[in-house]
Amino acid sequence: MPSAKNQSSVRYQVERAKIDHLACFVHPRDSHPKIFAMLNAYLDESGIHDQAAVCIIGGYYAGKGQWKKFESVWRELLDKYEVPLAEFHAKDLVKGYGFFSSWDQDKVQNFQIEICRIIASQRKIHPVSAAVIVMDFMSFPEKHRRLLTGASLTNGVLSTSGCATKPYFLPFQHCMRHVACYAPKGGKAHFFLGLGKTFSEYAEPLFAQIKQSSKQVNCKERLGDIGFPSAKETPELQVADFFVHLSYKHMIEAHVNGRLGKAPPSKMLMLCMQNMRVREDFGYYDREAMQKTLDQVDSQHPGWDS
Repeated sequence: MPSAKNQSSVRYQVERAKIDHLACFVHPRDSHPKIFAMLNAYLDESGIHDQAAVCIIGGYYAGKGQWKKFESVWRELLDKYEVPLAEFHAKDLVKGYGFFSSWDQDKVQNFQIEICRIIASQRKIHPVSAAVIVMDFMSFPEKHRRLLTGASLTNGVLSTSGCATKPYFLPFQHCMRHVACYAPKGGKAHFFLGLGKTFSEYAEPLFAQIKQSSKQVNCKERLGDIGFPSAKETPELQVADFFVHLSYKHMIEAHVNGRLGKAPPSKMLMLCMQNMRVREDFGYYDREAMQKTLDQVDSQHPGWDS
């Protein structure tokens, strides 16, 4: 039976082959014209564990060529600091765990600053993220939470389940919607997620459901495929991990200080967000924002909540 390491390597090779196969349509090796243009989005999460006050989904999206350039720069940075690709974990870096336990604070700080500067220098790699306040989400009735997490309405009745106990599928949909609409008309946005088994078991069918829905997501015709490569072997997911970890840290500090939605981002987080396209790409779902979403549904489907 293959070892866990070999199984992980095989999964990575399969996901990488999928990406490369799709890229052939965008960057053909012969003189034929492009069939479609493609965006690849790499997303990670923080705060989906039990008892978290906030949960966030976020990462970056760009064309294949931009990601290829980034991979080279990222590997050069890791080599400079003698960090093996498989050992990079944002949480370990920030907290001085694992591989980084022997580093002093100055080295940790310098490494983080260099990561932020590299991200800021990638002008055509753009961030997207969304956060949900867990307590606010859980304060809604179950059918509202189902709707917020992907349930469909058919003739005014909930026709699919949603996931009323998992608030992180609300920011997941936000990221998916916004990235899809940046894909060129006739193109596709593909999503590669560094998410745990619990998330992936529902994310894949939800993604398929939304692709089939006629009303859930604008630009749904631009949704491509979804995959779950290993973050230990995927630089794009590692930078998403770093961005999301900084975002989560910012949100938790704001929550503790009673400044959720008001505190300005740290300098490092601002660098990671420097290439944003529009402010709306960053979602913040407190009770008021979720109620506005439900009010929009009420206006389109009067009586569904009766």
